[in-house]
Amino acid sequence: MLLLDNSTNDLFAAKLDAISTVLDSITSTNPTDVGLAMWGSNTAPIGAYIRFAPRDMSIAANRTALKNILALIKSKNESAGAKNEPEGFYEIYKFYSGLAPYAGTVARNPNADKAGNAGTYAGATASGQALVAGFAFKPDGTYDNGVVTNCGKNYIVYIAANNGFDPAQVSGASSYEGLS
Repeated sequence: MLLLDNSTNDLFAAKLDAISTVLDSITSTNPTDVGLAMWGSNTAPIGAYIRFAPRDMSIAANRTALKNILALIKSKNESAGAKNEPEGFYEIYKFYSGLAPYAGTVARNPNADKAGNAGTYAGATASGQALVAGFAFKPDGTYDNGVVTNCGKNYIVYIAANNGFDPAQVSGASSYEGLS
């Protein structure tokens, strides 16, 4: 899962271009599932949302869909997300655990990866890119961690922007939904 820091325009376009370039290097001889998470709105709870659930990038339709979404994110300059790293990683944990979203609900993040969700503009989502499977959400609104197919292990690659870093935000003293 790529966690893209979209909280600032700091080299934002270059980061999107780099991701697109890397996607082209994935082939059927070395299939890799790649997903995209981004920062959501700045109202509590703040965190990430799943923009594109992990899908096999050796399949041309999946790779094209993600590359199209990245190009649209770039053209729309979607670089105003609310950055909160602990809550963002917590959201990805919830995805991989198949739990209910914390901050990543479709109601709070209209470009979240849910079947039938067209998003806020044409082509903004996997569904808007005409994909028909592999969505982040089950019909009951919980995360569908069963979409991850090719990988025996899951990794998070954090593509960060070093804007206004505050060490107090990552002190490890946070508690989410009564967990710590």
